[in-house]
Amino acid sequence: MQAKVISYTRFSTLAQAKGQSLRRQEEKAETWAVARGLKLDESLRLRDLGVSAWSGANVETGALAVLLKMAKEREIEPGTILVIEAMDRLTRQCLEDSIPLFIDLLKSGIELVTLQDNQHYTKESLKDLAKFITAIILLSGGNRESEIKSERVRDAYESHRKRGSAQIFGSAPGWLIRDDKFSPWRLHPEKSKVVRKAFELMAEGWGSVEIAKKANAEGWIVPTRLGEKRAKGWTASMASKIVRSRSAIGEHEHRNRTREANKKNWHGESRGVVVKNYYPAVVDEELFYKVQAAIDRRHKPEGRDQWYFNIWSGLICCGKCGGGVWRKTDFATKTLGQLRCRNSAASLCDEPSISIKQVDAPLLFHIAQFASAQLSDMDTNLAKLDADSSRLAEVDAAAANLAEVIAKGVNLPALVEKASALSIQRAKITSEIERLRKLIAEHSGSMFDSSFAETLLPVLYERSEIAKEQRAKANLVLRRLIDKVELVASEESVFVTFKDSRARLLVKVTKLSVDAPIRTSDDDDT
Repeated sequence: MQAKVISYTRFSTLAQAKGQSLRRQEEKAETWAVARGLKLDESLRLRDLGVSAWSGANVETGALAVLLKMAKEREIEPGTILVIEAMDRLTRQCLEDSIPLFIDLLKSGIELVTLQDNQHYTKESLKDLAKFITAIILLSGGNRESEIKSERVRDAYESHRKRGSAQIFGSAPGWLIRDDKFSPWRLHPEKSKVVRKAFELMAEGWGSVEIAKKANAEGWIVPTRLGEKRAKGWTASMASKIVRSRSAIGEHEHRNRTREANKKNWHGESRGVVVKNYYPAVVDEELFYKVQAAIDRRHKPEGRDQWYFNIWSGLICCGKCGGGVWRKTDFATKTLGQLRCRNSAASLCDEPSISIKQVDAPLLFHIAQFASAQLSDMDTNLAKLDADSSRLAEVDAAAANLAEVIAKGVNLPALVEKASALSIQRAKITSEIERLRKLIAEHSGSMFDSSFAETLLPVLYERSEIAKEQRAKANLVLRRLIDKVELVASEESVFVTFKDSRARLLVKVTKLSVDAPIRTSDDDDT
């Protein structure tokens, strides 16, 4: 019976598909079979194109993994000949991984032919010491070659990092362009414009889904490096990633992108090195941190209506039982409605419902007045930010001096311990700086006075996209400022608890206040 011959071809990068590697490997396998009066099985041509043999990806999830599984389950008959160009096509892993792979393959009954050195390995070859040692040498050579290539790439990366080069490996943010790899990065005029627009909308309270819809409706250019045919349009995940990317303010973080690192995180493993002003910034830091604060607070509360009529969504609860308060739409107007405790619908609370119109106007005016008068911590936060920035500079200077000492060969345990302590201290200071920046950014430029309410009231119940955007923005502003709104409908009272403030505001929402002018004088004791 004629032996079955199958081929296995592999190369590491998809760029090699444009060359002759695939055709060369398969033609060599076919030539070998024909020269021996055998026929290459066309039904089982195994290919791992753009798959690494050094990381073991071809053994774990590639075509080689399929072959090993079929061989172990006896779906491939013993005596089948597997033809490969060279041993390193099979594996480039370290010996502790590559030797068991080689042995398992032969033990399963598959015979291995390597064309480069014209070797033919069978199960009996495992007993031939000379042949077995030859195989081990070839396996070791493939691994060492990959190690050398990897070291050269790592050294090239490190060289660029040490001299602060802005020449990067791989892809930069899609809104950047340059003439060649040695030229400085610059902003793409059209792409950077839409990126800024996405940040501005997110800061105003828009979500990534709404931004993507608007971008596609208005035909915004897609700020990626994909060709026009592949870049079909904006997606919510794209908008979300853009407004979270610190490269928007010019930062770049050096990361390890090995297969093992990418398994832990899709964009590699952090090296703990962040370089500022690496790219030209597409937005300023104030806008960036304002957006981060908006994202932190913007999970969509359950039950929010698509028109954002309930500007208290995510804030309001029943003052009697603590249950959520929902907005029951008035089907006659489609815009007005009632606020009602969710538990009352299940007879778990006896609070009545109350007109949304009765609550909105007085509550908005009193919150704006109170916030303007009571909440003025900006100067304090700015002072804290300056102090923490100085502390961070001191820690970085100490860490740099310590690193220089260790680099000279002094590696005492005390120095290593000190370096670890500085790293922990730096992480804490950095975290506090991030918090303060978000706090400052989200409150800067906010109008917490009577004009805030006066501007919002005319569009509070209007059914239009512009009005919806203003209500969404108002909801975000209120959630930045307020911790909780407790409605006691039976007493026509609302208690408002503010963030970062011990004060608690009581607002009476009587039916008279719906049509009567709102008192705004200083002697208002409400």
